[in-house]
Amino acid sequence: MKHCPACSNESFELLIDFGTIPKSGVYLDSPEAPFPTIHLAHEFCTSCGLIRQKAIESGSHDYSRVDRATTRQFPKYIDQIIRSLSYYGIAPDDTIIEIGSNDGGFLDRLSTAGFSRLIGIEPSIACNEISRSKGHAIISAHWDENTAASVLNEHGAARAVICRHTLEHVPHPLEFLRAIRSILAPDGIVFIEVPDARPITHDLRGHELWDEHLHIFTKTNLQLIMRQAGFEVTRCNAWPERSDINLLLWATHASAGNNAPNAFDLEQLDKDVELCRRFKRRWHNFIVRVQAVATHWPKPVVMFGASHPQTNFIHFTGLQSIVDLFVDDNPAKSGLYLPLAEPTPIVSSSALINETLPGTILRGAFGYEDWMDRATAPLSCGPTIVARAYDSSLLQSE
Repeated sequence: MKHCPACSNESFELLIDFGTIPKSGVYLDSPEAPFPTIHLAHEFCTSCGLIRQKAIESGSHDYSRVDRATTRQFPKYIDQIIRSLSYYGIAPDDTIIEIGSNDGGFLDRLSTAGFSRLIGIEPSIACNEISRSKGHAIISAHWDENTAASVLNEHGAARAVICRHTLEHVPHPLEFLRAIRSILAPDGIVFIEVPDARPITHDLRGHELWDEHLHIFTKTNLQLIMRQAGFEVTRCNAWPERSDINLLLWATHASAGNNAPNAFDLEQLDKDVELCRRFKRRWHNFIVRVQAVATHWPKPVVMFGASHPQTNFIHFTGLQSIVDLFVDDNPAKSGLYLPLAEPTPIVSSSALINETLPGTILRGAFGYEDWMDRATAPLSCGPTIVARAYDSSLLQSE
């Protein structure tokens, strides 16, 4: 795919190449277990700053066997999203479709709010079983024009389409959005929620260049791709959530002749593109500083958090051989191993306190400061030192 789905530009430049790394979200039962790898590199559109993976591997977007439930990760503003439906005139008996409904957590909240005609679209077999067990109507499929045609034929047009943290995972986002438009009623509303690219490029949060995120949007190029797909954006807000920022966008069918970006868009595009151009050099400088500091960390080095942001941070900064242990209180992870230079064990915070005296605690559970505070409090009187993954002194300006 040569052209940019947001602005149709055909010129892309390399953002960063991380080389070959283990795929994220992989946990090993034993240190000897095999694991899949991916060559992870990203590029950016020189016109609008859209970031995408340079080579999207075949099957990288197939989520049918993924069993990752997300209900416990709801943002604080979730009820405001639901209230916005009434603001746009969506009635309790109107058809609402959620694309990427996962384990049905958001459908639960819609049902509690009084909405009754709900349909979830979700490819994950395991998540669909959870949703159906709660009584939700679920279509087990990846979203595309064929699924859209089938839904339209069976259920008619939707007054509202919800798509939360799904668009960034698909290989062809413009076609994905056009399929949404094809099932949206003339007076309907679509809500899109995606991560904001600016924390990555502006704040150097490189760990968010996740291998499952095939496209990463800014506020401006998200609006551009919506216009390309035939929508008129009514609102687009950037909302902080934990250590990240999410983009929340509402749109309707476009009126005739309302598809051109305005002057503010163009000015912001230039800034976003420049941030992309500087990212590789800034990240390299950051790595040099991190590695220099890490050589002085007393062993063992314990990393708090064992999800993709933490493993990404370790891989992207070249600290694979330095971290000895990961701490995560998700019982599904405790006792497993993460594939680093040497497979590295995961323990709970209680096991850490009772069995291991860390030399260095690396605070890498981004956005979970309270949990790290509680977990490390019993160690505060010992010789353990505390390091932050993004120490302000390491993010000095060039």
